[in-house]
Formats: sequence, C-alpha cells, structure tokens
Amino acid sequence: MKDKVESRGAARHALLKCLARRSVNRSSLGSPRSVCLGACALLVLSALTACSSADGGATCSAAVKETIAATGAINSLASGLNHPHDVAVDAAGNVYVADSGNNTVKEIVAATGAIRMLGSGFNFPSGVAVDAAGNVYVADSGNNAVKEIVAATGAINTLGSGFNSPNAVAVDASGRVYVIDSGKLWRFTP
Repeated sequence: MKDKVESRGAARHALLKCLARRSVNRSSLGSPRSVCLGACALLVLSALTACSSADGGATCSAAVKETIAATGAINSLASGLNHPHDVAVDAAGNVYVADSGNNTVKEIVAATGAIRMLGSGFNFPSGVAVDAAGNVYVADSGNNAVKEIVAATGAINTLGSGFNSPNAVAVDASGRVYVIDSGKLWRFTP
C-alpha cells in the first residue's frame, strides 16, 4: 500500500542531532553526494573524485569513503564507481552503493572489503536503503520504480511503479519503506 506522508520530523531530528556531535575533516572528501550513519559512529560518504574532460565529463571516477567519528580518519572503501548517488550501511557494517552510472547496486562487504554486484536491470538507481533483515531497497529512477533485493534469495521485487523519477528511499524499524519522488514523500506499508 502506497501512502503520501506529510512529515518526516522524528527521524530527521535524530539524524541532525547525531551529526551535530561529529567533527569531520572535509578537505579530502572531494564533492560528497550522500551521507549515511552506521550506528552513529561511522560516517560514510559517496564522493565524486574526478571526471574526464576528454569525453565532456561523461566518464567519472568516484569513491566511497568513511570517516571514523572517534578519530576523524578518512579511509577509502571503494573506488572506480560511476556517479554513486547514495549509500546505506547495515548492522554488520556492510555498505550498499547506488552506482547510478553503472546501473547497478553494489555491496562492500565489511569483513573482506570485497565488492559484490547485487542484481541487474536497474536504470540510474539513485537511492538505497537496507532493513534489519538485510533486504536492500532501491529508488530506481530511470525505471520510475522502487525495488527490493531480497537478502535470502537475491531476487528483485518491484514494490511500486509509476513514479516520476524517485530519487531517495529509506526504511524504518517496522519495515515501512519511504520514497521521495518529485518533491513528494510516499510510504509503503508491509
């Protein structure tokens, strides 16, 4: 069931409060596109680092970086991405990236640093979120849809379609999925 939601209050307030307690050295982050907190201790950013002028800027190299809140140290988790638009972190510390330019969603496995591609058939995924069970939710902008990658099977389910370029997705502890589409906030209830 898809419902329009008018207020984002409590979650936004908690995020801003958590961010206010952190100090980040921004000089080596490039041009950050997305920020995600993992348990309010790890700050992960997808940062556009360089574009080629030879092809008019169509080829870009980008990285996902983390800032350790306690020390301010910045580490690169992955590079060679193409226009990453969003990142999410699960309870185990795995990082999920909406790699828009490559039309894929990638997982950076916390234990090994390995990068796995999660499914195909996306068209400019621009938002990504993960729930407590490890299911990944994708705002698939080019397909005007919101999709779920099921953790247990890897299957990709379409939760909703007919959007007008959804660009962000989030999931709460109760499993409700929130989508921003053309300035509107929508909610899917399980």
